[in-house]
Amino acid sequence: MKLNRSAGILLHITSLPSRFGIGDLGPAATVFADFLHRSDQTYWQILPLNPTEYGQGHSPYSATSTMAGNTLLISPELLSEQGWLNKDELVQYHLPQADKTDFEAAEKVKEILFAQAWESFKSDEPSHHHNAFQDFCQEEEKWLHDFALYTLLKIENEGKPWFEWDALHKDRHEEALQELAVNKMDELLKIKWLQYVFSTQWNRLRSYCNQLRIRFFGDLPFYTSYDSADVWSN
Repeated sequence: MKLNRSAGILLHITSLPSRFGIGDLGPAATVFADFLHRSDQTYWQILPLNPTEYGQGHSPYSATSTMAGNTLLISPELLSEQGWLNKDELVQYHLPQADKTDFEAAEKVKEILFAQAWESFKSDEPSHHHNAFQDFCQEEEKWLHDFALYTLLKIENEGKPWFEWDALHKDRHEEALQELAVNKMDELLKIKWLQYVFSTQWNRLRSYCNQLRIRFFGDLPFYTSYDSADVWSN
């Protein structure tokens, strides 16, 4: 059996050029895919795409969830294409381009942009995106709701790990979690919506690369952090 030789390039998404402090799934990613295609490359090797945090040095190999996507990789340009952000106003959120990812600055800028996009999404007339978001929540319910609760509680506890939360939330008392879900419904929906957006943008990039006959080659987040939604929910 004759095997065809093939080659590829390792470039994690965060290392793509960006005006928002961190490489993302937007225009620069498709430009790099075009480069791979012109270079007759078969593989685009990436690192895990799961959420990272400051306490773990933003290492993709120490994820806070094995199922969720890293929302820092969401492209503001693609959000503007959906009509959820004003394209002309994005320029005021541009960051100086450097040779290293600025996670802290990227988080601050994208928190603002995500809040604006979420409000725009909610104010839209019901569309296929609203239906698709509902379908996504149902299909991913097994992990998504716990991840949203974990993420919200991390925010409310100023980034502290779950094992330093109050006992009711740390030990997952059902009534306390139900009360939180009712009182913070909008915040939880926003967290879930960002996962839907990540999934949509990631699938868009994958489809584009598939058309160019480029395959993704990557790692699983097998070094899951002890401070993660997975450990807390189990």
